Amino acid sequence: MRLAKGMKNKYIVADKYSREGYQSWSLNENEDETNNKHESSPKCEAILRYIPIEQLTKGIGKDTKSWALLGDFSNWCEQNNITLLVTYPSVLRHDAYLLPNTQKTINQVDEFWKTKGIKVLGKYNEFAYEPEYVHDTAYHLNDLGMEKRTRLLIDYLKNNI
Repeated sequence: MRLAKGMKNKYIVADKYSREGYQSWSLNENEDETNNKHESSPKCEAILRYIPIEQLTKGIGKDTKSWALLGDFSNWCEQNNITLLVTYPSVLRHDAYLLPNTQKTINQVDEFWKTKGIKVLGKYNEFAYEPEYVHDTAYHLNDLGMEKRTRLLIDYLKNNI
């Protein structure tokens, strides 16, 4: 079905404000979404009711494969003379992220990178955004949110490169 839809879209211009996923016509030369304007962002109740990231609120086990994968990637970067910098993803701000258990998990992530000698750019709460900065999911920013995050990252990069 997806292939047929893609072929159809090659010959028929899609609705400019379609919410059926991202379309190639709405990506710029940097692969950035351009159809995420603050004015047209859907005010979805589902976004506002979203469930916080469980790994943050309940903790990340020490035996989780992610730690080994991230460690391997960190080692590969070091062996290939690549400077690795990490930061937190954009996410919709939620009160659950202020709870002690969540803060403990965030500290665990920061400590992991510290033991690897990797610089973490920013604090988790700096990358948690209010609903007016969110586009169509709890993890996608609209144009205002993207601008805010980009400015923050530029400042961190200026001070760490």
